[in-house]
Amino acid sequence: TTCVDSLCQTLTDVCGMGVSSSEVIDISLSVSNPIFSSADIHYSVSTSGKMELVLFDLVGNKISILENGTKSAGMYSYSLNTDGFSKGIYFIQLGFEGSTITKKIIISD
Repeated sequence: TTCVDSLCQTLTDVCGMGVSSSEVIDISLSVSNPIFSSADIHYSVSTSGKMELVLFDLVGNKISILENGTKSAGMYSYSLNTDGFSKGIYFIQLGFEGSTITKKIIISD
């Protein structure tokens, strides 16, 4: 099964001349569950900007920053190897330009 979550937000920037512009930020995140040894995490961003893909444990401890940097608009994939992880529930969080989306993952044997 593949689950997809997405978030749309409209951000308004006010320019110094009293003119405003709106930009829609659309992000999505998907991963198949449960994960046995590895999984491809798919995400997309609708504009260029700063992003961070992070893995958290069940109680919210940051386990690893998987990706961090600037991305152009497009679709991306990250291959997560779960060897060495205890089985259980984790969370993948995509942060992009102030917006975040979180997806629960289950690591199994």
